[in-house]
Amino acid sequence: MNYCIVHQMKFFTLLFISMLALSSCEKDDSAEDNKNNNNNNNNQQSNACGTTTTVTDIDGNTYKVISTGNFCWMAENLRVTKFNNGTPIPHKPTSQDWYDADGAAWCYLNNDPNTEEKYGKMYKGHTIQLANDNSLNICPEGWRLPTWTELQSFVKNDLEGPSKEEKANEVKSTSDWDGTQGNNSTGFNAYPGGYRDGGSISKFVYVGELVQFMTSYISGSASTQITTLRLTDDDVTLGDVSVFDGAYCRCIKDK
Repeated sequence: MNYCIVHQMKFFTLLFISMLALSSCEKDDSAEDNKNNNNNNNNQQSNACGTTTTVTDIDGNTYKVISTGNFCWMAENLRVTKFNNGTPIPHKPTSQDWYDADGAAWCYLNNDPNTEEKYGKMYKGHTIQLANDNSLNICPEGWRLPTWTELQSFVKNDLEGPSKEEKANEVKSTSDWDGTQGNNSTGFNAYPGGYRDGGSISKFVYVGELVQFMTSYISGSASTQITTLRLTDDDVTLGDVSVFDGAYCRCIKDK
């Protein structure tokens, strides 16, 4: 066979093999890109409400956001001093001020401003009653307090632990509890701020032992009981506070 023809055949054979190898690499790269894109999409769906990782209230306070179940949740207690239409919520620090207030009111835990970073503000139950009666919203624009049904679903369906104690640990903070600290696996980060009793002494009670988060649901024969998410050292369940009591707020948003 002619020497040139032999070399030409070798050249085209090598060229053909190289093209096959290149095509295979491109397919692998394309498959890897698709896999990465799918992973990124899944991560966006499973993270804190897509690209929303914080929310800001009318006062300019910024809160971390987590994704749990069908909702975005604030991962910090509310600290706002007005409804989102600008209507002020009065500060009522003393026992007499709190007891006398028949409308919206807020205070710091133990009346100590240094507690705000961890515990946020406490709100008198009248604040929720006033909001419901006048179509006011204490939460940032587009956010709201959870309903009784949504809290029930949160406890029963969204928390994974088989026991109430394990469910509680998922939302408890990793410090400040008098008993067992939580693992905060959900990022909910609930500190044991107790609540403020609405009686004439209006004292702060059960600090270190439990925390209560108010819903938008008011019940009772005189509409004086507000359903809460009640979290203790070894239990997470639904409870209630009087409209005269003070408790904490966490806002939610539909995904």
